[in-house]
Amino acid sequence: MFKGFGDFLLTQRGKRFCFGLVCTTTAGTILAKYFPNTFFLEQYRDVVRLYKHGLSVSLPEELKERFAKTIGLVGIGEDELKLFKPFTVFGFDPFHAGTSYSRFGSIIGIPINFTYKDTDSIDKSMIKLKNESVPWGTEEAAELLDSFILSEEAQMYAIAREIKTADSAKLILDTLYQTIAIAGTYSLSNFINTKLNLYSRPRSMRMALYAFITIFMVGNYCVLKDSTQIHYEQQIDEFLKGRDPLFVKGGKDYYEKVLQRNRALRKLLGKEGENRFSSLGNENFFIRQRHVPLLHRKQFFEANLVS
Repeated sequence: MFKGFGDFLLTQRGKRFCFGLVCTTTAGTILAKYFPNTFFLEQYRDVVRLYKHGLSVSLPEELKERFAKTIGLVGIGEDELKLFKPFTVFGFDPFHAGTSYSRFGSIIGIPINFTYKDTDSIDKSMIKLKNESVPWGTEEAAELLDSFILSEEAQMYAIAREIKTADSAKLILDTLYQTIAIAGTYSLSNFINTKLNLYSRPRSMRMALYAFITIFMVGNYCVLKDSTQIHYEQQIDEFLKGRDPLFVKGGKDYYEKVLQRNRALRKLLGKEGENRFSSLGNENFFIRQRHVPLLHRKQFFEANLVS
């Protein structure tokens, strides 16, 4: 059966089938990235927003005011303000989806811990690790709890960071990289097959070629995507540093708390925590460097705070 299908792919009809499959896959990849960030942005928000007793948690007034103050400091024009819609997101990390380059705008997720004033105001029963209760009597659990309390400056930095990311071309570039990777894999394979007449050679030779080209294109995609991510992270931090001294202190405070949280999670999660986080609180990545190390981002703001 496999041999028969392989022989079919060598025919003109089979080649047209492969071309159609690649076109469909490329289009599907673009739409899978495009639709949730445009036409289905509201539905996407409903998936990631915070719920309590089956009802969505509305954004508290104090956070609406903080968001408005932050977006004003960032320098978003009045005609673009409507493109950024805040909401309460699930979890303890700020979030964004969509882009200001689209008429659908962007959603900015603000976590509920931005309302915490002190550790006594935290509902510990709502916090789970791997669906289990946290051993609150331990030192690392106390550190975790304290890491959820953020200064107003730290909150405003985190919100500004998401606004500026949504206001960048990153989403467009990520979609472009995926498209190039898929279409490029097919085009390069087809070119080499035709140029070297590999269709008349053993199937194992073509399979080896496809594997090599796939690895090559995936590697290029990862390098481009990670380089773009790091570029925008550095660019946004540089922009916010020069925008207002509040963001300098806020960036330093924010990453200090995130590193503290990660160190606590490293101990609380055991082996999984050691795999996910370093002893300093940075995220561990296998081969790829997906983000600027958190410690470096904290040190960047610290250096500018001193000067």
